[in-house]
Amino acid sequence: MSEPPRHPAEGLSIAARATFEAIALGQRKRHPIAAITELCRHGLIVGHPAAGWSVPVNLHIAFCEWCATQEPLDV
Repeated sequence: MSEPPRHPAEGLSIAARATFEAIALGQRKRHPIAAITELCRHGLIVGHPAAGWSVPVNLHIAFCEWCATQEPLDV
């Protein structure tokens, strides 16, 4: 049996992981500079502070695959 999909930002800080998820979901808000720096350093986001940030397509697909394996939240 194959391994379950991994979160693209697995192993990074909680702030970086939350920021990655927000950007992948298209949330346009202010993100912590340290988290943006960490994500850029690992190649998980691209863009510019003035133009906005985005997740490369291959990583967005990996994130979607990971999301599909998660239990739904009761909100």
